Amino acid sequence: MEADRTAEDQAVDEAPEVPPPPHFRVKSDFTDDKEKQDQSTNAEERCWVEAKQMEIQAELNRTFAATKQSLREKLNNIRQKIDQMMEENRTKPDLERLEEHEFDLDVHEQDRLQKELDLEVQKLREDIELENLSRLYLREVIKKECWDAMKIKGKSMSAFNALIEVQNFPLMERSSAETQELQFVKKQRQLQLEELKIRRQVVEQFKRRTTETGAEIVSETDDVENQGKETTTTIGSFSSQIGINTELLYSQFELHTRLQKQFQVILLRDIVNSIKEKFNEKFEETLMRKEQEISKIKDKNAQIRKIVKYLKLEDEIWEPTLTVDEQPESVLRVNDAEIKAQKYMPPEEKKKLEEQKQRELKQQGAKGKRELGLDDMMGGVLEVSKEDELSKDVPRPAFLDEKEEDHWTPEERKQAEGYQQKYRELEEEREKYKKYLENELKRLLAQVQEIANGFDGILKDVFTERIRIQQTIYQEELKIARIRFQLLVENELNWLDSELNQMNEVLKDRRVDVGELVRRAGDTHAGANDQYENLVAEDRLLDKNFKREFSDVALTMFDQLSKLFRKRPRGKGAVPMLGRGASRVPTRLAEEFLANNPYADRPDDADARRQQQRLLEEQLLELDAAENKPDGIDLDTWERFCEYRKKKILTEVAIKVRAMEIAEMNEFHQRRSSEEEQLRLDVDRLILEMKQLREKKAKFINNLQIQLILRQGQVEVDPGEFVPDYSKSLLISRRVVEDLNSTIRQLGTRKVKSMIEIKDFRKKMVMIEWEHRKMRMEIDDLRTKARNIQNFKITREIQEVWLGFIPPCPVE
Repeated sequence: MEADRTAEDQAVDEAPEVPPPPHFRVKSDFTDDKEKQDQSTNAEERCWVEAKQMEIQAELNRTFAATKQSLREKLNNIRQKIDQMMEENRTKPDLERLEEHEFDLDVHEQDRLQKELDLEVQKLREDIELENLSRLYLREVIKKECWDAMKIKGKSMSAFNALIEVQNFPLMERSSAETQELQFVKKQRQLQLEELKIRRQVVEQFKRRTTETGAEIVSETDDVENQGKETTTTIGSFSSQIGINTELLYSQFELHTRLQKQFQVILLRDIVNSIKEKFNEKFEETLMRKEQEISKIKDKNAQIRKIVKYLKLEDEIWEPTLTVDEQPESVLRVNDAEIKAQKYMPPEEKKKLEEQKQRELKQQGAKGKRELGLDDMMGGVLEVSKEDELSKDVPRPAFLDEKEEDHWTPEERKQAEGYQQKYRELEEEREKYKKYLENELKRLLAQVQEIANGFDGILKDVFTERIRIQQTIYQEELKIARIRFQLLVENELNWLDSELNQMNEVLKDRRVDVGELVRRAGDTHAGANDQYENLVAEDRLLDKNFKREFSDVALTMFDQLSKLFRKRPRGKGAVPMLGRGASRVPTRLAEEFLANNPYADRPDDADARRQQQRLLEEQLLELDAAENKPDGIDLDTWERFCEYRKKKILTEVAIKVRAMEIAEMNEFHQRRSSEEEQLRLDVDRLILEMKQLREKKAKFINNLQIQLILRQGQVEVDPGEFVPDYSKSLLISRRVVEDLNSTIRQLGTRKVKSMIEIKDFRKKMVMIEWEHRKMRMEIDDLRTKARNIQNFKITREIQEVWLGFIPPCPVE
C-alpha cells in the first residue's frame, strides 16, 4: 500500500504540469551527427533554454498549487476509507472476508488478472480431466483383466472374537478351448474304462469256458482286483476322502505313455478346480450364515440400546459389520464419507440443491390430520409401553409445598398418605423393572456372545477344512508338477535320440563313402606297385645287358664307358622328379607363398613338368656332347652309348616318380583307412550311446515316480536339512515290518527270561560260595582253638585252681 501511495503522489505532482511552449521546447528530431557538430557551438544556448524551462515550471507550480492540494486531500480521504474497510474486513468471518487484491482500485488490472486466472484454471481443469480420463482407462483395464475375468472373486472372512481368517479360492472363467479339451479327455477316458471293463468280462468268460476250476480262478482274480483297488495311499492325495470323483484318473502305476500323462494333467486340473469350487460353496454358505448372525445381533443390540438408554448407562455397544475383505465389490464403490475434499458445485447445482431442500422441508411440515392427532393425544405412538408408564411421576398435591404438616387438614392428611403410598408403590415397580431390565441386559449380552462364539466355532471348523483342502490341492499340484517334469525329460530324451539317429546316419553315409575311397585307392595302389616292379626289373635288365651291349669295346674303353654310364647330371635340377609329385620339389617356394597368400594363383603342374622335361633334355645334351666322348671311342659307339644311357636315366627317373606316387598313395590309403577306422569307432560309440539312451528311456518310462500318502511314524528316513533323500531308501510293506517287530519282541522276551535265569543261578552260586567260605573260616577258627588248647601249658597252680573249683559229685 505504501508503494501505491507513492505512485499516486507522483501522479498528482505530474498531472497538472503543462508542457512548455513550442518555441521553448527542445527539438529532438536532429540526427546524432548534427548534434555532434553543433555540440560546441550550442552549449551556451542549451544552458539558457534549461534555465527558462525551470522558470516556466516554477510558474506553473505556483499557478496550480491549489488544484494539487485539493487532489491530494481527496486521495488521502479515499486512502483512509480503504484502510478502514480493510481493517473491518479483517474482523469478518472467513466466509465473508475478502481478499486483499479485491481492494485494488485498478479495474482494468483486475480484469486482466481475472482473465489470466480463468485461463490457468481452464488449463488446469483440462489437465486434471485428461489425467482422470487416463486413470479411468487404466481402472477399466485392470478391472476387466483382474475383476471381470474372475468367475469367483477373492474374499476373506474373519471371526467375531477369535483371531481366525479364512480365505476362499479365486477362480477364473474357463475358456472355450479348455472346456472342449476337458470334455474330449473325459469322453476318451470313459471309453477306455468301458473298453477295459468289457475286456475283463471277455477274459473271465473265456476262463470259465476253458477250465473246470473256473470258479476258483474267478475268485482269485477277484482277490487280485480287490487288492489292486486304488486307496488314499496309492492315489497320492485326499481327493477321494473330500468327496471328489477320481474314477476317471489313471492309476499312478499305469502312466507309461505320453498321451496318458497329458490326459492325467488335464484331469488333475479339473479335480483341483472342483475342490476349490466345493470349498467356495461352503465358504458362501458360511458367509451367509455370518450375515444372518449379524442381523440377529443387530436385533439384540436394538433391545440392548433401549435398555441402556432407559438405565442411563454409558456402556459401548458392540456392533459387528462385514469388512471390506468380506465384501470386495464395495471397493469399486466410493462413499461420500471417503471423500475428504470439499465437493465443488457450480451455481446451477447449488440452486437445484437448495430448491430440493425447500421441497423436503415443505413435505415434512405438511403433516396430515391423523399424524397431528397422534402427536396431540398419544405422542405419536399407538401403543403405550411400560417404560412410558413408569416414567410418569405420581401427581404431587399442591398443599405439600404450600403448607406445613401441622396445618394439614384430615382430608389433606389422607391425600398425603395416599400420595406416599402411590409413590412407594411406583418406586418399588421402578426398582423391580430396573432389576428385570438388568437381567434382560445380561441375558441379551450373553445371547450376543453366544451367537458370536457359535459362529467362531463354525469358522474354526471351516478353517480346519480349508487347511485340509489346501493340503489336498498341494498334493494334486505336486502330481501335476511331477508329470510335467516327466514330460520335459521325455522330450529331452526323444530329442537326444533323434539327434543320435541323425548323427548315426550321417556317419554311416560318410563311412560308406570313405570305404569306397579306400577300396579304389587299394586297387590303384596295387596297379602302381605292378608298374613299379616292372620298371625296377627293366632297370636291372639294363644294368645286366650293359656289358653284353658293349662287348665289342676294348676293356680299357669299357671301364671308361662304365664310369660314364654311372655318371648323372649334377647341380640344380639334376635328375628332376617328373610326374604328379614332381612339382613339389621345384615349387616349394610357391607352396610357401600359397600358405601365406590364399588368394594367389596356383602354378600349373603341366607347365612345371614341361619345364623339368626341358631341363632334363638340356642336361642330357650336355652329357652327350662330343667333348665328353673319351678318346679311342668311335662316333657310332658313342651315339649308341648315349642312347642307352638316356634310356637308363629315364628309367631311373620313372622309377623315382613311381616310388613317390606309391608313397603318396600309401599315405592317402593310410589316412583314409584311419578315417574309416575312426568312423567305425564313432558309429560303434553312437550305437552304444543310443542303446544306453534307449535303456535309460525305457527305465524312465517303466520306473515311475509314485506319490504316496504316509502317516506320521511310517517314515524312518533322516529328513536332513531341507528335503529328505529317498534315493537309498526302501519301501517296505507294513506287514513285513510288523512281523519283524513281533519276532524281535519274542526274541527279546526270551532273552530277558534267559537273563533272569542266569541272574538267579548266579545268585545261588554266590550264596553257595558264601556258605562255603563261611564254613572254611569256621573250620580254621576251630583248628586254631584246638591248637591253642593243645599248646596251652598247665602248671601246678592251675591244676590246684581247677581242682579247687571242681564241684563235688552228687551222691545218690
